[in-house]
Amino acid sequence: MSEAKSTRRNARIDRLRGLAILTAVMSHTPGFMTWEFRPYFTNIASLQSNGCFAVAVFFVISGFLITRRLLSMGEIPAAAMLTTFYAQRIGRLFPCLVLVVVLAWLMSSAGYPRFVFAEGAFGRFIGCIAMLRYNRCIVEGGLPDILNHLWSLSVEEMFYLMFPLLVILTRKQVSMLTFCLAGLVVYGPLYRSTVVGADVYTFFGNFDLLAMGCLAAIHAPKVRSHHADLRWIGLILMTLTFFGVVLTRQLIIPPTIVGIGAALYVLGARPLSDESPILFRPLELAGNLSYEMYLFHFPILGAIVRPTYNAFYQSPFFAPYIAWLCLAVYMVSLFLISFVLARYFSQPANRLIRTSFSSSGQSFVGRPREPIAVKV
Repeated sequence: MSEAKSTRRNARIDRLRGLAILTAVMSHTPGFMTWEFRPYFTNIASLQSNGCFAVAVFFVISGFLITRRLLSMGEIPAAAMLTTFYAQRIGRLFPCLVLVVVLAWLMSSAGYPRFVFAEGAFGRFIGCIAMLRYNRCIVEGGLPDILNHLWSLSVEEMFYLMFPLLVILTRKQVSMLTFCLAGLVVYGPLYRSTVVGADVYTFFGNFDLLAMGCLAAIHAPKVRSHHADLRWIGLILMTLTFFGVVLTRQLIIPPTIVGIGAALYVLGARPLSDESPILFRPLELAGNLSYEMYLFHFPILGAIVRPTYNAFYQSPFFAPYIAWLCLAVYMVSLFLISFVLARYFSQPANRLIRTSFSSSGQSFVGRPREPIAVKV
């Protein structure tokens, strides 16, 4: 396939995002299924404990893609840029977030373990999400731990509430924008060192990762060679950190190393000019569906995987294979449900929201991504 005919999505970035989402959803499986994957990766502690590093990769990729989108708007008026940007964020994030909130209420009403809200807690849950402070609410306690993964949305959206304004203020001063973002990068580990237990849920403890992605997007046009080398160095840094650090809550420097690795990777992630090898397409699909997979993997674990485990774990025949059975059920359900949600719910809702902004006079609102088309 020629580059002109390729989709606007970057397959190499989707591969990294696919690795990150699969790592994150696997790290949350303990408590819903056994981890006795005999005799292969039963005792690899990193796969059960280092999901926060996958979120660090998400932040870097998000900063990279969002900054490219903002810079592509060129010299359009500031008001139109802000309207366009926020319409795109609302269209992409809001529909699935509303659906997962409704699902959380239904599962709480049905009494699913770890999904049940205490009296009055559901209203607080809605308020925390609406005020972009869910990352702090879960630290304060009183909410089902099964919904803790929503913390990253609060961090990301709080950053993007302010970042477009910074872009507008420094439109003709790239060096000033670079300086501000570099300041966040330096401040991140310093801030984490002051937080008891290096709390992973803080705003400024994660803004440095988003800023790394923003810096990579700003300066990517200057990178004209050694793209493969950058990708390999980035992968090596991320892999060594992921498998070399068992989560002890002393997360001061490791997130920075993972962020640097992810930033190097996206700097070298030139779009493919040919069709991807079939080996990489599951990863690319996971990257394409990463938002849906991230939001809905806990409901799938609670409503599908856990009942599967309970149904078979006492069977002598299935005992040696129960982890693999649950993993198969989990992956198939996760991919299938996420695909259906993306194709028939989140993408149509995204188009509807953006069209409503466009029809109200904002002609700069960009089109949402094309419907998912998977070749096998």
